Amino acid sequence: MGKFLIYFSCAVLAAILLAGTIVSTMMLKGPPPEINAISAPRVIGREAVISFRFHDSGRGIREITASIIQGKKVVTLESKRFPVISWWKGTSIKDKIVSWQVAPLAMGLHQGKAILRATARDASWRNDFNGNETTFQSEVVIDVTPPSITVLSTIHNMISGGAGLVSYKVNKDISRTGVWVDDIFFPAYPRPQGSAGEYSALIAIPFDVPRPKLYIEAVDTAGNVAKTGFPYQIHYMAPKVDRINISDNFLEQKMPEFTARYPDLTGTPLNIFLQVNSKLRTENDQEIKNICLKSSPKIMWQGAFIRPPGAKRAGFADERHYFYNGKEISQAHHMGVDIAALAHFPVRAGNSGKVIFTGYLGIYGNAIIIDHGFGLASLYGHLESINTAVGARVERGTIIGTTDSTGLSGGDHLHYAMMVHGVFINPTEWWDDKWIKDHIINNLLAK
Repeated sequence: MGKFLIYFSCAVLAAILLAGTIVSTMMLKGPPPEINAISAPRVIGREAVISFRFHDSGRGIREITASIIQGKKVVTLESKRFPVISWWKGTSIKDKIVSWQVAPLAMGLHQGKAILRATARDASWRNDFNGNETTFQSEVVIDVTPPSITVLSTIHNMISGGAGLVSYKVNKDISRTGVWVDDIFFPAYPRPQGSAGEYSALIAIPFDVPRPKLYIEAVDTAGNVAKTGFPYQIHYMAPKVDRINISDNFLEQKMPEFTARYPDLTGTPLNIFLQVNSKLRTENDQEIKNICLKSSPKIMWQGAFIRPPGAKRAGFADERHYFYNGKEISQAHHMGVDIAALAHFPVRAGNSGKVIFTGYLGIYGNAIIIDHGFGLASLYGHLESINTAVGARVERGTIIGTTDSTGLSGGDHLHYAMMVHGVFINPTEWWDDKWIKDHIINNLLAK
């Protein structure tokens, strides 16, 4: 009996020690929390968002804190504590993303260096029951001074539907800069052969925006924004008004071309035309804009663009009114210049550049788009054949295709268009070498 009690007591003691070991291991187990920066900028401007991801695979996260330290000043951001569910389970927070809004000036911080610190503590019983602690720390610079912009170019006389170029200098590193024309942003590129901090932006004045407001914007790496105006004049051109009669013969000949490619176009030939001339036209122009947004930062063109040979049949921004059986049925603006041509006539690249689109483009039929750099592009529509490919480098005058009447065209001709970052402009300016020198090159080289 005595031996049994001894054996029993030893077994109970072993069980207690084992349970204690298990409980202790459960309470103490696991590595310390992990901290990963999602948004921890090295430079903080007037406003910033700081975000961290906190993770603990053990007993969960119990406390999260963050602070910015500058000299003796410590600005504590909002601390977060999470309740312990039970002594056995710890907390339910295994993974947590926390963001803080930072406004240095309102927090009493000043321009200069500071320390960004984030701390996470888990719910383990280690370190005198205070849990494991992990700290993230990095040096940051508080910069609340916006950039300074100095305008270099002087000739900013433009027409509605025309183009221009603005050159300027910024006194610090930037993350984005360009020129706003109302709500359209035209990005700037480092000025060719210019000094550090000098930029030029090719801009367009939309033909249908009355009295747009123009200004330069520069955003530095801290997010500080600077804006400044510059002297400019815009001459407004009244659009030419055209009347175009739509015949049953035209509808029967042309609408099957569209229904074959766009199955969602249904109804009578007249109904299909109305959809093509409105919805499809809008979609095509948006596609052109998207194609033109990624332009080379280097100028690839040189001198005046080649004017396609042939008589002009329609001009840029002509206001077209479409009639059927004497009744007006639709309106649209002609965003290019139509040049009369015989069928199969060779089409030449207006200037040097890189082909960024070839294929069927709705109302423009078989088309080619060439990027000439700095946001400038040219389009050739209603083609028969396409003798180039996307990615090809072409020189001024290279034969790239032949004319036809594909797309929304009533006869053989070339639709020639030009765009600045996808905004249609009047091509005739770019056929004039003197205009290019006076309004583009002089501003590009202005000191």
